[in-house]
Formats: sequence, structure tokens, C-alpha cells
Amino acid sequence: MLNFLMMVYAVVVMFVLTSASRNRREDRPHGAAIMMAGQVAFSASATLAALLAVWVVMYQFGYAPEPVLPA
Repeated sequence: MLNFLMMVYAVVVMFVLTSASRNRREDRPHGAAIMMAGQVAFSASATLAALLAVWVVMYQFGYAPEPVLPA
């Protein structure tokens, strides 16, 4: 499931970045769908970064468990 979500995230980010660069190159305003997809991608990235930062701090102080990586 995580692999699927990562793939969807990558597709959304690539769609937003290519559309935004094309709109900038052609000097056109961004559409509503591009803006919404960009906000969703930014929100997901910011949330993940904040959660990982909190986990690292908690791990350093001994309050979070060690990560479990599949072998």
C-alpha cells in the first residue's frame, strides 16, 4: 500500500511541476486544478517532514521506538 501511495504522490508532484513550468514558460496563469494539486502535494510534504522531525527528536530522547525495516 505504501508503494502505491508513493507512486501516486510522485505522479501528482510531476504533474504539478511540469504544468507549472509550462505555464510559466508560456506566460499563462495556473489553472484551479494545478493549484489544488500543488497545495495537496505541498501539504503532504510539509506534514511528513514535520512528523519525521518530531519522531527524530522523540527518538533522540528515548520516547520513540526504533524504526523497523524489513529484511
